[in-house]
Amino acid sequence: METRQLAILNKKEKTLLGSLSLTQAIRHAFQIAGFLLMPGLFILALGSFKGLWQAVLGGQFTWTAMGAPLLTLLAILPITALWGRFFCGYLCAFGGMQELAGFIGKKLGITGLKITPQADRIMRKCKYGVLAVLFVLWTFSISYDFVSPWSVFGQYASYKGWSDLTGWISVGGQFLIAIILFSLFVERGFCRYLCPLGGIFSLISRGRLFRVKGNGKCVGCGQCDAECPMGVHVSREAGGAIPGGSVNSSECIDCFRCTEKCGARALYTSPREAVAGSAAALAITGVYQIGAITVDSPIMSVSGNTAVTQGQYIDGAYEGSAQGYRGEIKVRVRVSGGQIASIDVERYSDDEQFFSRAKNTVINEILSAQSTDVSTVSGATFSSRGIIQAVANALGITLGQSDSTEALPHQHGFGGEGENGGRGHGFGGENGGERRKSDDGENGGHKKRRHNGSNNDGDSSSDRNSDRSTESSISLDFSDLKDGTYSGTGQGRNGSIEVTVKVKKGKVTSITIESSREDSQYMNRAKDTVIGEIIDAQSLNVKTISGATMSSNGILEAVANALGMEYTNANSSMHGGRGGHRG
Repeated sequence: METRQLAILNKKEKTLLGSLSLTQAIRHAFQIAGFLLMPGLFILALGSFKGLWQAVLGGQFTWTAMGAPLLTLLAILPITALWGRFFCGYLCAFGGMQELAGFIGKKLGITGLKITPQADRIMRKCKYGVLAVLFVLWTFSISYDFVSPWSVFGQYASYKGWSDLTGWISVGGQFLIAIILFSLFVERGFCRYLCPLGGIFSLISRGRLFRVKGNGKCVGCGQCDAECPMGVHVSREAGGAIPGGSVNSSECIDCFRCTEKCGARALYTSPREAVAGSAAALAITGVYQIGAITVDSPIMSVSGNTAVTQGQYIDGAYEGSAQGYRGEIKVRVRVSGGQIASIDVERYSDDEQFFSRAKNTVINEILSAQSTDVSTVSGATFSSRGIIQAVANALGITLGQSDSTEALPHQHGFGGEGENGGRGHGFGGENGGERRKSDDGENGGHKKRRHNGSNNDGDSSSDRNSDRSTESSISLDFSDLKDGTYSGTGQGRNGSIEVTVKVKKGKVTSITIESSREDSQYMNRAKDTVIGEIIDAQSLNVKTISGATMSSNGILEAVANALGMEYTNANSSMHGGRGGHRG
């Protein structure tokens, strides 16, 4: 009897394996659509939690300002609480990437890692630890972009992002590679053990109404357990040979691969899984898209404001550009009656869901405040900064240190240079300089600063700094260096940069970044050039990198600190100076 049952089971398995079921076809279609259309939905969902948390802590919570984050969470959380983790199984591109890696691993014949039940239970709790750490970072507004694998994934989820491969060598990029490799051996390993969003979903889905159930026909083959991408012990959860059981594990992502793999038909769902899964995914997608399109005031970040005083502007139409997440953002700003009348975005390359979220809020805030001293949008920080900087670029405004131009590389002006070094050409207004009126009615402007902190009191020739800062007026050449290995720190944009400097035969032979809290894309651009120039010149009298100025300054100060040299960091006006010594 048992042999007959197994023969029937094997025959049914072959039938199932020979074709893709309707349920899986629908699920994979949603996964592909999610990857192509909304690769950053994971980041936006996590950013919504961050934004709401910071708004509440900072006393900035208002219902009108919560728009997009609330709609995003309302699209996901109630469905997850009632039906289960359809977001993870159907829409999350980050999870789909891991599932694809697991599939490739099986096709390559890679033997999966055997994790004991005890180790599995302990490791599953790690995601709650990651979630707790994130809440601490959000509470103190500490940036973790440089170690975020999700940001790197979002960059390379589009073919446009592959024009710059430096993201892969960042800390976040290395984490992403590690996650992909781990997924070859443990399917959805990150989802199981480390995903902070999965931690939230597993907590709220414990009381869900929709579950996979058992009818008591289980023959104990274990195929459902082996098929589960989340490592759930399905046969035991569903009651085995005892009817009336159900899969209660909050790790279940409702993929229904277990029900299809079960040749004995011992597992079932009600209503039909394809309908439920499709309805849940469509509901999440629909509400999210409505929120992205119609809501004009998503939550603003409590930190990262620019520092520009308000004032009257010179009438005219101006164009400006700055770097967004994926490429250049170009805006056209019209000034009428001394006020910013309109801001039109003429070109951008960022993902639509991020950019729309940033644009609708940031532009309204700039128009309302008549200033670029506005907050960025949580979950769309790079697009927000790009818009702010592009408007500032159009108006000839030099942003203050509290939101340095480092965050927005490759700024380009349009037209001639202004008398005070401001970039841009006005269309119908004045040429160059800052588009503000000073107290006596003349054009105002900001002097450009040398990388060692000294002021440049020259005329328009000071715009030599437009691509890199000018060289220092004091000697910063290396001399009388003793062989050895030295450590030093400098102030970057987001915190301290620690370096190790090796000196051999009286010359600096290597400089290694030991730790940094800078955003990876800026730090990589700075270190790849600045370190080489320091070693080649055997001097700190080198140029900083346009678009990564503060990271460059931090590296220079850290090297000076290690070698006991005096160096004035332009960043110190915000963070305070620092001396140093060899040892």
